[in-house]
Amino acid sequence: MKPFRPGHQNLWVYFTFLTLFFYALISFIALIVTLLLIRIDILPTRVDISVRVLVSIFIATNLISVLISSIVSRSILQPIRQLKQAMNQVAENDFSVQLDEYQQRPGDIHELYRAFNIMVQELRRNEMLQNDFISTISHEFKTPLTVIRGNAQLLKDTDLAEDERQTALHNIIEASDRLSKLSGNILLLNKLEHQSVAIKRDAFRLDEQIRNTLVLLQQQWDEKDLELSLDLPKTIFQGNEDLLDQLWMNLLENAIKYNRPGGMIEVRLTSSEASVHVLIRDTGYGFDTQNIQRIFDKFYQEDTSRADSGNGLGLSIAKQIIDLHGGHIEASSSKNVGSTFLITLPIPEHH
Repeated sequence: MKPFRPGHQNLWVYFTFLTLFFYALISFIALIVTLLLIRIDILPTRVDISVRVLVSIFIATNLISVLISSIVSRSILQPIRQLKQAMNQVAENDFSVQLDEYQQRPGDIHELYRAFNIMVQELRRNEMLQNDFISTISHEFKTPLTVIRGNAQLLKDTDLAEDERQTALHNIIEASDRLSKLSGNILLLNKLEHQSVAIKRDAFRLDEQIRNTLVLLQQQWDEKDLELSLDLPKTIFQGNEDLLDQLWMNLLENAIKYNRPGGMIEVRLTSSEASVHVLIRDTGYGFDTQNIQRIFDKFYQEDTSRADSGNGLGLSIAKQIIDLHGGHIEASSSKNVGSTFLITLPIPEHH
């Protein structure tokens, strides 16, 4: 952590002189009142206090007040000055600064220091995520662009064989599709993260929606010879149909993509008075349980070595959609055994 630099002491000077001003004013008034009482013989005559003695007391009292005010004001304002210096460093994008909250006794200053440290830690984490995001997205865009450029260069060769030409064209189309999907996912994720109003809800058959998604993905699970185990009773749900379409597409596409040839996908739909539950289980490669909290992070990929790995946005988008519906998602997995996702969506009260 970086040490604090000495700062201006405007607050301490202001506090000290303000204290002295009021003290001097009160002392001066007390002196005048005392002199008046002596002069008009209200005080007993035996109280023989000369003006010189009173003035000496006044001066001594003010000198003592200077010392006391300086010590007290420094003690009171020191934590505030430290906080001011720390805030200036944060304003200069220095998120390494931390205040020593444990030097402060329990109270408002201690809580203020603690809240400040939490805020700076969160800002530092966001800065790291932003830097990782920029680095990752640059790489994600660079790879398909390199494929497109390389194959386009090949197509300039007039002596290129027809099968090689078709392969180059296929590679360009696939790379273009990857770029299109990546940009679309980024735009969708950005829209979901900045959703500030309640989503539009309509009543529809949730079971039919999941079946339709599986029909759209039939070619993919046919190619892997996957077995489907479905339990989708009639269920009417009120939610955003377009967003939930995207949710099932992302989850089921992952269940197919990361499954083994000849494996199985299980989809179960159940409901209660308060919510509906959708379970999606596959017999695929799975992931380490220690990384289970990271799988919903943007661009996180458990294994990037496989050619069919995506861009790491599917689960992040899925979680955002579930959050917008007020639901939650639970994930469990075993390496080389498979993964299970349980989605819970609350039923609106007015439904």
